[in-house]
Amino acid sequence: ASPAETQLALAREARRLSGLEEVALAFDARPLKPFGRYQRPYWLTLCKREELDALLNRYAILPEGAEPAAEPPVLAEVTTSGQALFAAATALGSHAHTAVFVDLRANNSVLAIVLQGQGVATTTIPTGSLQFHAALADAGDRLATPTDRPGGRRDLFRPDAALELYHAALRQWTGEIRRALTEWVEDNPECGLSPTAFPVFLGGVGATQPGLLDFLNTLGPLRFESWEDRATAAHPWPMADYLVPYGAALIALGRAPQSASLLPPPERAPLRQRRTIATLQSINVLLLALTLTLLAFGFSQKRDLVDRKKELTARAQTALQTAVAIDKLYRQVNLDYAEIQPVLERQRQTLETLQSLAAVRAARTNEDFWYVLFADAPSYASGTTGVLVAESPAGRPDPVTNAPVASPPREFIVEICAPHEGERLRRILSDLVAHLKSEVLFQRVDTLPPERSRDRVPPNVAISNRVFGIAMEIAGNPLPPPAVPPPPPPPASDSRRPPTARPAAQPRANR
Repeated sequence: ASPAETQLALAREARRLSGLEEVALAFDARPLKPFGRYQRPYWLTLCKREELDALLNRYAILPEGAEPAAEPPVLAEVTTSGQALFAAATALGSHAHTAVFVDLRANNSVLAIVLQGQGVATTTIPTGSLQFHAALADAGDRLATPTDRPGGRRDLFRPDAALELYHAALRQWTGEIRRALTEWVEDNPECGLSPTAFPVFLGGVGATQPGLLDFLNTLGPLRFESWEDRATAAHPWPMADYLVPYGAALIALGRAPQSASLLPPPERAPLRQRRTIATLQSINVLLLALTLTLLAFGFSQKRDLVDRKKELTARAQTALQTAVAIDKLYRQVNLDYAEIQPVLERQRQTLETLQSLAAVRAARTNEDFWYVLFADAPSYASGTTGVLVAESPAGRPDPVTNAPVASPPREFIVEICAPHEGERLRRILSDLVAHLKSEVLFQRVDTLPPERSRDRVPPNVAISNRVFGIAMEIAGNPLPPPAVPPPPPPPASDSRRPPTARPAAQPRANR
């Protein structure tokens, strides 16, 4: 059937069950899960509209002494005791998927049958704890009332003729529970259950009597258990006296499975609005929590970046200080080297001169010739003796502060006198050049070209026109000159300012 047809069928069934016209009837229905032979079962709750209006007028009025402009109390829900008991049983007794829940009240008892975790039947037994105590009063035993302390109570379940009426009332009440359960089992044989398959959980103000459960378990096949001991064992508060109010609160707050509601449609709009606002607020809280989580994560990342930047800045400062110290040391080394370079050049010059002279003296041949001159190339070209090194006059400062240091000679000239001619003379020169080339000291050895020859030999030691020269170039690289250091880096405090140009530092002049 369509939803409209289903609603009409439910309305007809409600009118048939109540015998009231539609205007005098209030009802609501909610679908259930399939069970037994029912494929599309519905739960139907109905009442007289005048009773519902009286209930609404009772609670939806201003309290005494309230201002006329004050808003009236807002009704959250109108439901039945059976529906509230279902809600409490589902919330607190999820382990009991198939059971009977009994709320023993003062004037009556509410019985709810739960099958496969959903309520399928409920009824009210017109017997409560006050009828039990009335039976005690008729028997002349007035020792126990619902307000007595546990320490002041007597044993009401001992074999005693005076307590027989009290025990008979309990047996009658138990029989009514067994009959209601048996009728439902007979109406639903497809479920394949028997009354003994349903554990009976007892709660309510009348269920706290000591010894009551043990006595009820001796009256028949039904097994009674304490709702407070079983259903609320995981909760730190006693719920046995407040099961129905607790279930009604769950329904009103939307924390229970969908249940039938007798709240009029005009009253449901504010409730839906409040629930929508509550849902939006919950979403806002979740978004706020998510935002705070993202902010915390971003803050953590930013803090890590700041710490990393601080670490890198500290490393950069340390590296800059190290670079400044290295630059100072570099400049000092260059200055020291500039001071000792002339000494090193003189030492190398002396060593090369002595080694070149020894190499020349070591040359041997069977031909007749003799050495008439040994000189370095600059002295040979200028006709002076000794190395040309410019020195400042004593007592006067050097006017040139950046004059380069005079380079020592890297080439030596040796002249021989040979009284031979022709092929013999060429052999003498060739043998002497070959011998000098074999020395590792020299990089290049060759006869001196005529354009470089100078007449430096006195006539009394050589034969005229029989003097021949040989040029010998020293192998190896000369000592490097003092390096011109780069400009020093800016100080650490000015690392953010652009560097400014400054003149390059010059090495100190040698004296």
